[in-house]
Amino acid sequence: MKEVAGASTSYVLGDLEPATLYEVYVVASTSKGDGESSQHVEEFTEPPAADELPKPNPPVIVSSPDGSPTIQFSDVLESPYITHILVAVEERLPVARRRRQQAAYGSYAENPSSYIAANISKDDLPIELTIGDNETYGHYHNAPLRDKAIYDVRTGVESNVGGQKSTLFGDPSEVQPAGVPSGSIATVVGSAVGAILVIVIVIFLIIIFYKRRSDESATTRSKGKESDSSPQYENPVFDPSKYRRQYLSRLEH
Repeated sequence: MKEVAGASTSYVLGDLEPATLYEVYVVASTSKGDGESSQHVEEFTEPPAADELPKPNPPVIVSSPDGSPTIQFSDVLESPYITHILVAVEERLPVARRRRQQAAYGSYAENPSSYIAANISKDDLPIELTIGDNETYGHYHNAPLRDKAIYDVRTGVESNVGGQKSTLFGDPSEVQPAGVPSGSIATVVGSAVGAILVIVIVIFLIIIFYKRRSDESATTRSKGKESDSSPQYENPVFDPSKYRRQYLSRLEH
């Protein structure tokens, strides 16, 4: 309760906590006592400045069973002024492709290489969150990560009360997808099975080809052996002198 001189037309309330809802009303007081109170008004005080919020630590990143990077929220800072936890994702791009540094992160639709992937009430914060699970958190799209890209991931704290907010992000942790983009496992498996099937068919055709050549070579060698073992007949040659000697011999007898 604050007392104000009757001639005063305004008063500034001090020593109030930031980001706190206060109920304010006025009661007139005279020497005869207090009158009825005015209408009660509720109002939030402004959130603390961003540099007055506790700075988050670099996020703890682990791999889920399918290899997707996952943030664990086990060390979230306790503060009565923190209302939301944010996750920001920034792809490391070549210097030629980098945009001018922005004052704050936007949505994925506004800038796919630097965006807020999730904005979650501290009261509803899960134990962990998979980065790039293609879900929506607080109107922000947690878009799938690109294969072989490298990202800086930050967690941020936000004090958002009465339509006013302050946000502070911590230092990043490096994240690199395991090599299979989210949602494409079935495609990769199908491609692998198809490649294996093609290899098997090629090996089968090669085996058939060499088997046929081997059979043809064996047949040719067999025919050659049969030809060599066949009896050889020479054409008789007429020798006149032989018959002449036989004729003279008969005449002498």
